This record gives sequence, C-alpha cells and structure tokens, in this order.
Amino acid sequence: MVKLGGHCIVKESFTNKQKLYLYAQTNWVILVSNLISTSHDQNSATASECDAARFHAHRDDGTVIAIIAVLASLTFGGMSYYGEKMKYSRTEVLIASIERALEDYKSDNGSYPSGNIGDLFNALYGDGTNVYLATLNPELKGKQRNVSESEPYLIVDAWGKVLRYRHNKNNMANPKQDYDLISLGPNGVGDFGSTTEWAKADDIKNW
Repeated sequence: MVKLGGHCIVKESFTNKQKLYLYAQTNWVILVSNLISTSHDQNSATASECDAARFHAHRDDGTVIAIIAVLASLTFGGMSYYGEKMKYSRTEVLIASIERALEDYKSDNGSYPSGNIGDLFNALYGDGTNVYLATLNPELKGKQRNVSESEPYLIVDAWGKVLRYRHNKNNMANPKQDYDLISLGPNGVGDFGSTTEWAKADDIKNW
C-alpha cells in the first residue's frame, strides 16, 4: 500500500519498474515512476497505518456525536426548566390579580365571596356582565386562558390544575374573615390540609 496525496492506494501486483498513471483535469499525469523499494519511501503507508487512520477518524466522529448529544440534553433541560419557571411566574401573577379583584369585590359587596373556586369565578367574572377580573374570560386561548375548558368554569393555574379557594371557614391559614387561595404547583398534589413537605413544597399561596 502506497500513500499518495494523503490517500492510501493499494499496490496490488505491480513491480518497481511499472508506472501508475492517473487522469486529472483531462491531462494524463505521471504520478509514480520507476517505483523503488517502498520500504525506503517516506511516503509509503502500510495497511495497518491506514487502518489506524480510519480508527482515529471514527473515534473523532464518535467524540463529536457525544459532545452534540451532551449539548442537546443541556439545551432541552434548560428549556424545560425555563418553561416551568415561566408557568410558576404566570401563576403568581394570576393569584396576585385575583387578590386585587377580590378587594374590589369586597369594596362593592362588603365581604369576600363565599364558596369554592367555582363560586369565586362566578363572583369575579360570571356571565360577563359584572366583571372584576377580565383575564378570567373563557374566550381567551393558550397561555392567556385562566379557566377550565368547559362549564362549569373553574379558575386554573398555568399547569391547567384547578386553584383552591375558601372563605369564612374553620382552620384557615389566614384569618377566618379573610380567604385562602392556593395553586398546588407543578406536581398538582395536595390541598389546603397537606402536611407532607413534598406535596406542599411547590405550592403557590396567598399566605
């Protein structure tokens, strides 16, 4: 095997006196003439050398693929983290806007609405004739939507899970005349009475 121009060419059965011709750009060019003992030729390459070159090329390709895989996993992981953080922020904004709307409701009606999260929707938006919080409009789509897909409408967080609401109940986190409002966070697990840390660790609440 002879190394020519960085390529390995198989020297099959030609002798030292044979000549190898290649055609390049329409002209015959004599590339090798009067081959003399290839063992003394610094450009000669053995089969093992070519095999080694192929091995290193494949190894380098494998390294590049591995690096790309690692970078891709980091990118998707970062995107997932960013997406969850955005949902968390959107839910915080929703709860803050409900708090402001409830103060307006109390100012008009003398107290906060009683009942559950369905009653809270009816109090703050209802049929759309007396609206305290316009972002509860069931006609909104995508990330702007803050209520369930079908009636009876319930207020939901950025993960599509129903918020919890209570007012004038015993064992509240806030004073009884106030209200408790909570999102169960990404895991969607628990309720007002959750005691396990893993269930309530990601909750978003107004106390």
